[in-house]
Amino acid sequence: MSRDIGKLSQSMPPVKSGFWLWTDIYKQNPNDFLSKERPRDKCFICSNKYPEHSVTIPTAYDCEKCYQAIIEEDFKNWTSGYQEIDMVIRQSQLNSRKSNYMFLEVFPFNFGQLEVIGSGGFSTVYLGIIPESRYWRQYQYNHVVLKSILKSNSNIITNLAKELEVNSKINEDFVPRYYGITQNPDNGQYMIVMQYVAYGDLRRYLQAPETFISWKHAIYLSRCIMESLYKIHDRGFIHKNFHTGNILIDHTKRPLISGLGFTSFIESDEVIGVMPYIAPEIFDLKPYTQAADIYSFAMIMWEFSSLQPPFGKFAHDHYLLIDICRNHLRPTITNATPRCWIDLMQQCWEPDPTKRPTVLQVLEKLELWYQSYDNNILTENIKQFFICDEERYKFYSMEREKIEEHYSTHPQAIYKSRSMSYYISLIQSNQIGWNDELERKPFDNSLNSSKKRLYPNVEPESNEIDITQQIDGSHLSKRRLYSI
Repeated sequence: MSRDIGKLSQSMPPVKSGFWLWTDIYKQNPNDFLSKERPRDKCFICSNKYPEHSVTIPTAYDCEKCYQAIIEEDFKNWTSGYQEIDMVIRQSQLNSRKSNYMFLEVFPFNFGQLEVIGSGGFSTVYLGIIPESRYWRQYQYNHVVLKSILKSNSNIITNLAKELEVNSKINEDFVPRYYGITQNPDNGQYMIVMQYVAYGDLRRYLQAPETFISWKHAIYLSRCIMESLYKIHDRGFIHKNFHTGNILIDHTKRPLISGLGFTSFIESDEVIGVMPYIAPEIFDLKPYTQAADIYSFAMIMWEFSSLQPPFGKFAHDHYLLIDICRNHLRPTITNATPRCWIDLMQQCWEPDPTKRPTVLQVLEKLELWYQSYDNNILTENIKQFFICDEERYKFYSMEREKIEEHYSTHPQAIYKSRSMSYYISLIQSNQIGWNDELERKPFDNSLNSSKKRLYPNVEPESNEIDITQQIDGSHLSKRRLYSI
């Protein structure tokens, strides 16, 4: 995917502004368009007065009247080929200046050599470069993610428009930015163009060789995640597919919530997700509520505590499903988990959704812990985190091969989103009863104990912490950043 960006950038006009649509005004008078002598109190095109004196050099973007005229005039110069999608993109462009909408556009399929960095049951994710944007100079030559949309149903265009619409309306710093769409001319497949995040998804981040997850960092990430979920719920949305593969870590190591709008691609009564993260009542065909997202967060909390995905040593089949729903099976708590973390986690994975805390209640506890930690207020809870951090240091000081063994999962443990319809239909049709004797055996018997070591049966050979050793290429590709 090598590209001489320097030569490409030299051939582009020296646009200083963020907004740079190729208007006739710019083409005919590029120097006047960028002139430093441009008036700061009124539009240089239509002389419309600005509400406030502009500190920077004004552009057409600063004048609401000219901005709308330029955008509307440009509508005739592009199309996705479908009116539904065009309407969503046009609305995002018109609303982005006066409201908190993402600015979407249709990109030509010219992203350089694409590299696969993730795949799932519903899409494949590629890494590419935006060579040109019709509107925004700062997009040029940015790495972007292209998420292919598989033609899994006849309503793909309507569903694609829904996903774009949902995400364009949540233009917040806690979600990855949507830039627009493109289409591969070779196979006709549509692809969503999105923000690229340097550290990939949270699951990969937790297991990366260069990552050390202290309890303070775990609290910080959890607090950010719940703050984002609170804003999502406050807007009337339910995520429905909340797991560490749908939480992305950006270059500042801040989590972003992805997967919003994902359920637009499925029938409303179909259950899609990763089995261990789905609330038990959903398998009983109860409607999704915000409490279902809280259950999913409990599994994310367990992943922070154990540094491995929940039920990783078991096959994700109907036996596990029965055990979770009927016998209230939950992941085994490790001995490196503070008591206060355990209490909150167990409240969040309560079988009865009405007994789970609200997102605000969870957020308040996480905020209290983080502020106490950050200000060195040694409460009993914070002392527990310090003690448990010592066990983490022992874990990270082990040889990389032993850490990789800890991360290993059952061959049939599936952490990609998929349909749960088959397993639900077995139960609903009484082919598999809730009281069936469970005969499956775990991949690792360590989960059978009531409480297990963070890394069972292995003592560290050194007290030195070495977290920079590289993962063997056969286990994890450096570029494989998205689980989806």
